[in-house]
Amino acid sequence: MRTPLNITLIGGDSSLARRLEVAVANENSLLQYIPLTGEIPWEKLKLKPAVVILAGFDSLQKAHKLLGSLVERLPKARIMAIVSEASPRDIVQAYRIGISELLISPFTDLELNYAFTLLLSKRGYKGPFRLLAEVVKKFRARLKGKLPRLLPNELQAYEPSLGLLSSSMPAILAPASEENFDLKVRFFGKLEIEFQGKPIAEPHGAKLASLLAYLLYHHRKPLHREALMAKFWGNSDTESARNSLNVAFCKIRKLFSSAKSRKDVLLHDYATYRINPKLSVFTDADAFMELWRKGRAVEQSEGLEAALLYYNEASGLYRGDFLENHLLEEWCESERDNLKETYLFILNRLSDYFYQQHSYMASVNVCRKILAKDPCLEETHQRLMVCYKQLGMRDKAIRQYYACEETLKRELSVPPSDYTRGIFQELSRG
Repeated sequence: MRTPLNITLIGGDSSLARRLEVAVANENSLLQYIPLTGEIPWEKLKLKPAVVILAGFDSLQKAHKLLGSLVERLPKARIMAIVSEASPRDIVQAYRIGISELLISPFTDLELNYAFTLLLSKRGYKGPFRLLAEVVKKFRARLKGKLPRLLPNELQAYEPSLGLLSSSMPAILAPASEENFDLKVRFFGKLEIEFQGKPIAEPHGAKLASLLAYLLYHHRKPLHREALMAKFWGNSDTESARNSLNVAFCKIRKLFSSAKSRKDVLLHDYATYRINPKLSVFTDADAFMELWRKGRAVEQSEGLEAALLYYNEASGLYRGDFLENHLLEEWCESERDNLKETYLFILNRLSDYFYQQHSYMASVNVCRKILAKDPCLEETHQRLMVCYKQLGMRDKAIRQYYACEETLKRELSVPPSDYTRGIFQELSRG
């Protein structure tokens, strides 16, 4: 029988300790929780921990001294710090001290789970947690020499929403690469625009802001004047609509004048308006769709595991629904729905992978994200119930059934399917 892995949590609180217990649920481990009142209580570290987690600090800088003591006194242990904030300089210093992993709170259970994967994969550890670590190793081998590695001082700049890939992984779209673009636009969540390194404020007035977003979203092609007039001033006569478009165009150009660029952002001729094609443009929506298409192509040719990196990268770009602050704009609705459906497809593939690999807690976290966007997806409720069952959380599985039943009745006026009820009946029988 393999020797138990001794894990010690110093600082933090009991809720963090419970989350850690779940994170190492499949590990042959012994978890010790020691409150921190000042200095490290060395007399309580009798188990000679293989892993030490130092938590409870609001900044990484305040933890440096104690981290240095842990590294010095326990040179063979893997040290992880959990803090609320950390500057790039503090991160570099922490890794120079010798810590193995860093986690910034707040974090999801999946991010915590994966931090342990990386932590335990270091220094030759071979245990059940090696699963995702081996996936990471394969990705690194496949991408070696083709994509840049993120340095420690860039850790904060890249934080995928799912936490599947740590900041030490090579990034398909590393944030540093965005610096080469003249114009950067983020459509997911609230509209954010940056032109040649300077943020551009969203214009006042819903119609003007919507027109700007529409032009930016369709930056790859010219837009006909008549089509814009019909879309944004369809209830006005032709002359009024043309005047309104010209006024809006002038106001939008003034927004970019503060950048004092030699390149005009907006161009127009007699019949069309468009974003200057000589500008290099990055948008999160374009990057999201490109990663999804690459992921689909790779999955079809090499399998789901090979596509995982693309899917995770795409999910990290999805910070919120498309133009959430333009909910009433008609043209946004179809784009918002299409992008959300793609996002749900990506999450479902990630959930499938984790489920197939028996990484049930990881699959649970992804399923929660899916239901947060669409609570009526019965198959996701089913998977959650089964995952909870496999994790020994029968009470959560049963509660998930009732949540599914209530949602389907309220939103769709239908009962759960026979298959869903069959899972529930099996759970009820214990």
